[in-house]
Amino acid sequence: MISHARQLTQLYRKFYRAKRWKSNNILRPISIAAETVLKADARLFASDAALIETVYGALHASLERSDRESLPYFSIKGEKADVARHEFVEYFVNEVFRKALRGDKSALRGRQLNLLKNACEVIYLDEAAKDKAEREQVETETTETN
Repeated sequence: MISHARQLTQLYRKFYRAKRWKSNNILRPISIAAETVLKADARLFASDAALIETVYGALHASLERSDRESLPYFSIKGEKADVARHEFVEYFVNEVFRKALRGDKSALRGRQLNLLKNACEVIYLDEAAKDKAEREQVETETTETN
């Protein structure tokens, strides 16, 4: 069984990579999703589908602005990125917010979000280090064969 933090991190690493390894940059997709859920009025966004659409819209808009400002870089673009973003948002809303936190905004607002972010950051950094080591290994092998 995989943890929520690991699953979230794997999902958002499909479409988002931080250019600078600062917490705010690394955790941007999670921060956007959590902030949007917290701001969404239950009277207007009562259904899971409505909440997913709202979070997806906020994430999409924010990352599109970021792309123009060239803060992050994206591992994929276009339709594949849209699908990956949607998978991330669905998991965040359905599994983390609705199931794990039982739709409790105060739990999402508090210590649990900080703990989740801390875990995601460490997982992200670990995965990024593995990616870097793999790239260096390939470069070393390429250099040795030439």
